[in-house]
Amino acid sequence: MPKYKIEHRISTLSENAVGMLAEEPSFEAEGIKFTHWNFNHRDGWLDDAWLAEIELTAQDATHALQDFKKRLFKIMPIVALIGQAYTQYLVQPYLIKRIDIAVGYLYYPFDVGPSPLMFQEDEKKALNLLLAKDDIPEEFYLYWSDAVNTLGYSSKLLIIFAALEALTRNAGGNKDIALQETILGKELSDKIYAPKSGLRHRLSHGDYFSVDDMDNYVELIHQKVISYFNDVVFNEKLIGEDIAGPQRHFFNNDNLLRIFIKQQEDEWTLDLKKVIENCVYGDNDHIPRDYTSVHDKSVTEHF
Repeated sequence: MPKYKIEHRISTLSENAVGMLAEEPSFEAEGIKFTHWNFNHRDGWLDDAWLAEIELTAQDATHALQDFKKRLFKIMPIVALIGQAYTQYLVQPYLIKRIDIAVGYLYYPFDVGPSPLMFQEDEKKALNLLLAKDDIPEEFYLYWSDAVNTLGYSSKLLIIFAALEALTRNAGGNKDIALQETILGKELSDKIYAPKSGLRHRLSHGDYFSVDDMDNYVELIHQKVISYFNDVVFNEKLIGEDIAGPQRHFFNNDNLLRIFIKQQEDEWTLDLKKVIENCVYGDNDHIPRDYTSVHDKSVTEHF
């Protein structure tokens, strides 16, 4: 079976200082070596990131990557607890290199900056209507605003659930099931609120997402709530329902490059830090200029 080297960037405010007497502080966990992304003893920790790397033998690159990610998935949440600082690897670049043919697959999310949305006459009309209404609890707006301003997926969902609880509470303080189903539809309502098996119950009681559940519940619920306000509260389409990437944020606005590459010049070795350095100074599409793209299916399909 082929041998692969995988390198993965981790964005974190923890400064890796394990083994400071060594030339390069580092440690190993679950077979993965962790070093600070950019460190020297004169200047210290120069970037808010780590490098995770491993060499392993696998049936193919997909199985190698699955093995590696299972290990990271086990390690990094514990690092976040112990390090008491921001730690994120899911939306970070990685490079997997098949050693015997010196070809690598680069996964590179890169920031393109936020894309604003227009607040125009329809939005102003919606604002006036909602300011004049007294039957929508203020708590709904407060929770919904918190959700929009939050980054993490599970964090967003839990706050959105709180917003829905506020929105669907009747005058007696109890949940209005009929209103809940009017907003979400029966199928989505059942998925979220089914006793014990519902997503809200599972998340609020310590059960994380199923690996088989690929639905984006933030977007699904967001669209349902916006449609409810347009169709029921306003009786006209005042809030855009076809917005790409709703709940836009100042942060984590990434484009994605996925490409097979190989070395072009000896000085540009096939390692993640070098490749990213080359991408940063490359063209607007961020394709690394000093590496050759590989399109040969005899190589890529058996990578």
